[in-house]
Amino acid sequence: MAATETHDTILKLDDVTKVYSGIVVVKHASLELKRGAVNVLVGENGAGKSTLMRMIAGVEKPSLGRILLDGKEVEFNSPADAQKHGIGMVFQELNLFGNLSVAENIFATHEITRGIRGIDHKAQVAKANIFLDKLDAGISAETMVEDLPIGQQQLVEIAKAISLDTRILILDEPTSALSAAEVDILFKVIGELKAQGVAIVYISHRLEELMRIGDYITVLRDGQITGQAMVRDIDTKWIVRSMIGSDAKDFAKSIDHKLGAEAFRAEDICLPRRTGGLAVDHLSISVKSGEVLGIYGLMGAGRSEFFECVIGQHAHSTGKIFVAGEEIVAKDTSTRIRKGLALIPEDRQREGLVQVLSIASNLTLASLEKFVKFGFHISGARTVGCQGAGPQPLHQGAEPGFRRHLHVRRQPAEGRHRQGADDQSEGSSDGRAEPRHRCRRQGRRLPHHAPARRRRPGHLVFDLRPRRGHGALRPYRRDEQRQDHDDP
Repeated sequence: MAATETHDTILKLDDVTKVYSGIVVVKHASLELKRGAVNVLVGENGAGKSTLMRMIAGVEKPSLGRILLDGKEVEFNSPADAQKHGIGMVFQELNLFGNLSVAENIFATHEITRGIRGIDHKAQVAKANIFLDKLDAGISAETMVEDLPIGQQQLVEIAKAISLDTRILILDEPTSALSAAEVDILFKVIGELKAQGVAIVYISHRLEELMRIGDYITVLRDGQITGQAMVRDIDTKWIVRSMIGSDAKDFAKSIDHKLGAEAFRAEDICLPRRTGGLAVDHLSISVKSGEVLGIYGLMGAGRSEFFECVIGQHAHSTGKIFVAGEEIVAKDTSTRIRKGLALIPEDRQREGLVQVLSIASNLTLASLEKFVKFGFHISGARTVGCQGAGPQPLHQGAEPGFRRHLHVRRQPAEGRHRQGADDQSEGSSDGRAEPRHRCRRQGRRLPHHAPARRRRPGHLVFDLRPRRGHGALRPYRRDEQRQDHDDP
């Protein structure tokens, strides 16, 4: 990476390698972070970006190699140790206490105290509100975190990192659940931190964001660094070529095919809010076999809540659900899964995966009846076609991007025919997204490295993505003219 007159190196990773249970996640990577600049890190899902940053943040220790801070070798034994050296990180998977208030989460581990009188809660709330106002979050610091949607929880994580007064701030997919206006505010805050000499590490799959805010860029592929440059000297084609080893192909064109009979119908779905009003207000949709239906809306518009009603997560919701013309009266999740419904949730870490179980166990969790012997014994040998599906717990060595793909890979194992995906394309890189879209349109099975669902009679996919525009929650079909172009 070429040096400049204005940005010196504050931290250097020197030939670091990380190995989990025989799986090499990062291979001999060397990286320099520049002071007072935005250091962009990009790569496909599972390339090793988050693992690399977790080593800097003290969450993981490198198996080989050195970390140099201000030219001196350091060793971080914990995140608290890294924070003492001025390093903070906003993780891709949120790390908040749901049963505590926003202010208590922001000042966790560095509370404001009044000597022997303990924590000064009023001072914490006042300062937390200042950080939240800086982000235009529209959140009270006294609100319980568990009552906030994922997007606002992400803003709390960012406010928490800003409160640490860091020298190095790592942002791992910070805009995945933010609207365009919130992204602009975040970029303004990043600009202010740059002016104060803070080194920013910015990880994202949104290439237009990287080109807009980045100063330096590093590209990873399969745990190895394949490209380093100044952002002003490269374009998006260079990024994609470094990420996947070739130029990106255009998405396949839509292929006309006959749709089957109605496979799914929801009628007048309603879900009351705790604070009054309706989170889902008499929403009705109908989807035919072989059809992909996209549902979009701003954060808090009711996208996730609607799919939670469909899968039976809210027993107090009202309305009717039909699968293949048959009404499903039972509102429990287990019955609806047996009827062929499946959901990839928005919060995959907490709601979709069991962290202490292995990858193979997670993939087969909802289809255990296929592995039962003698009527009661669950076989320990479960054959799944997934790289890295070993006996180690999922939390050991699984990149956040890889966790996202586990949800999609689990659906064929369960044999589901109607699948709901809440923001399932979030974080997907060009190399994986292109075959996924092409094969869905053509009705073909995806190659092994890009798991997704095959479009066939009796199968449909819902795709919930946070749209960066105004408008109500409504069904969207391919033959309609799209009105927003911010999110490709």
